[in-house]
Amino acid sequence: MSGIKLVDENSLTLAETKTGLAQHLEKDLVFGFDHLNSTFKQSQNKPLRELNLDAFPIELSASGPGSIPTGEIAWTVSGGAKASINLLAADSAEDFLSSVHIDASSAKPDLVGFTLSASLAGGPAVTAGDVTLGITAGQQVSISNYSAMPDTTLLTDAVRQAMSGLAVPRNLGDLASLTEGDICRVEGQGTLKFAVSVTYNFLNNTLASEPIELISQTLSVKAQSGPTVAVSVEHSNTHRLTIAALGGNKVRLGASLAAEAKTEADLSFSLGVTAGAGGFDGLAFILEQISPKASSELIKIRQAVPTQGQDALADQIKEVMESAMKGGIQACVLEALSKSKETDRLFTYEVDLSALDQPAKNAVQAALRGDFTQLTVSGSQLKGVREIDTLTTTTLTAKRALTIHLLGILNFSDVSSFIQKAKVGLNPQTGEMVLTSTDVKIIENNIDADHLREALFRSAMITTAAVSSPQNPDFTYKIVFFDRKARPSRSDTQQFSNVLQAVGSPVPPELGRTGAGAIYLSLKLNKTLSLALFHQRSTGDFVRAGQRALKTILTGDDSAANRIKLADIDPETWKEISNQGSRDNVLRMLATRGITDPAAPTDFYSIDWWAQAMGKVADALAHSKPLQEAEKDALKKSQGGFDTPWALLATYYMLQPQASVEAQFTVTPAMAAAPAS
Repeated sequence: MSGIKLVDENSLTLAETKTGLAQHLEKDLVFGFDHLNSTFKQSQNKPLRELNLDAFPIELSASGPGSIPTGEIAWTVSGGAKASINLLAADSAEDFLSSVHIDASSAKPDLVGFTLSASLAGGPAVTAGDVTLGITAGQQVSISNYSAMPDTTLLTDAVRQAMSGLAVPRNLGDLASLTEGDICRVEGQGTLKFAVSVTYNFLNNTLASEPIELISQTLSVKAQSGPTVAVSVEHSNTHRLTIAALGGNKVRLGASLAAEAKTEADLSFSLGVTAGAGGFDGLAFILEQISPKASSELIKIRQAVPTQGQDALADQIKEVMESAMKGGIQACVLEALSKSKETDRLFTYEVDLSALDQPAKNAVQAALRGDFTQLTVSGSQLKGVREIDTLTTTTLTAKRALTIHLLGILNFSDVSSFIQKAKVGLNPQTGEMVLTSTDVKIIENNIDADHLREALFRSAMITTAAVSSPQNPDFTYKIVFFDRKARPSRSDTQQFSNVLQAVGSPVPPELGRTGAGAIYLSLKLNKTLSLALFHQRSTGDFVRAGQRALKTILTGDDSAANRIKLADIDPETWKEISNQGSRDNVLRMLATRGITDPAAPTDFYSIDWWAQAMGKVADALAHSKPLQEAEKDALKKSQGGFDTPWALLATYYMLQPQASVEAQFTVTPAMAAAPAS
């Protein structure tokens, strides 16, 4: 019968085993000592307590190739492949045992380990799911066994026992056959699957997209929700599976990252977990976040929409939500993975092999092959399995926020009617989710940013008017502005800085030295603020607010020295220019005042359009006229002007000090010494 042998420089066998992995050998697998000093031979028959720990680990090399067949797979050991003998005592043994939460602070047994390197032989029948840790064919694997024993044990006997315990557990039977006190460890590159729970704060921006007089009394929308979302994660890197045989048919099962593993390498996720623990229905989930009557709204959709249409909508919602939540979830998981390297453990479970029911058996079997999903899913109650430690409950606690723009929902009588008509998309610049009943350009779930910016602003104008009606309820909504510059010019950085200072937000020191920059502004409004915006206001008031905002944005921008003159035109002259009608006449009058910048006409037309529309609403409110007619001006064709936040800033100025703007500016690491000119 063949076995694993350790030999000296004269090929004399110093230790040998024919059990454990060795029992599968078709011929002897021989390892020779790389640097066997004379003292080792003298030490092999000494008790562990008399050995010098600094002499370990002791390295060995395979004298020739070997193969260890185990069922349908085989582990190959190449000639020259490394092996080692290690001795852990006192604190080093305690640290090792802590990776599976075994307290050795009092007993502190000596641990003797034997490790060999092998690779998984390829073959058409071998897949990642067949093997411990999901290791794929051809990957190098480290297989170890550490045996706990009294410090009176002779080194030769201790090494032989550690070699005998070598195992690559692939099923429950393998776990049951482990020797009490042994700790086996398999380390290699593969895919580790697990579940995490991430808490999100969903903020609904409720908007009208068409003129509306009265908001339906049957429409009910949540302002926000705080769900905990189950997420399936796959992390491809070098992982370590550690299994300690506790005795009494119990084992301690732990997974961790290898010391050299990079936490960010090849991380992917999907919302929901595998079917055994519940899937993810995007349609039902989004209704829960939007409607306080989600169950009845879902029933209406189920009755009105064919199953195929429901499935397609649910899948699309899930895809968009995954894109919207990607940054937050990845940040949570990467933080958790980084912390796990400090403790040398991701998950630890104690398994009573004699108490497992079938679901628990399936979960443990899957974990042995790298899929910890069923063990790690939140709220899992598996018979015979006790959670000791897991990153899913100790690190993923920070809330992440996600805005959902409900563009046009106020024009419907209930949420289900809106959902049936809505398109679902992602704002690629901000990661926000958009459900819209208006016609916007969506390509591969991404909404054109320029089109969305305009649609959101026009809808906010209509909503500001609608919420001001005495007949309509009070609710909170937002005017938002966003823009991203891949390589900001000096003009861009000056304007970004001006806006941030105007709303009381700190200016990042990196601004002006970045490769890319993105600004996001949010002005939260409600009925009180909307009424204040229109109270005793005229078109001229809105013009002056627009001019003030424009001046704020352009101040200090050398390239806009001519354009900024528009901000100083007096009210009478502005009104005169506005009455000119044709674009040629407007251009001529601007030119007579020395304003020739090509961007100035767009500034003029956009401010004038906004001021005229808002002035009409103010007049309608002041004289109790129907609002719907005045709101129509928000949809009139304009000359652009949606690429700068002048309107949001103007609204903010008119509502000071009651209103405030939340601002974010994100930057990338500096790409060049100076921005583009």
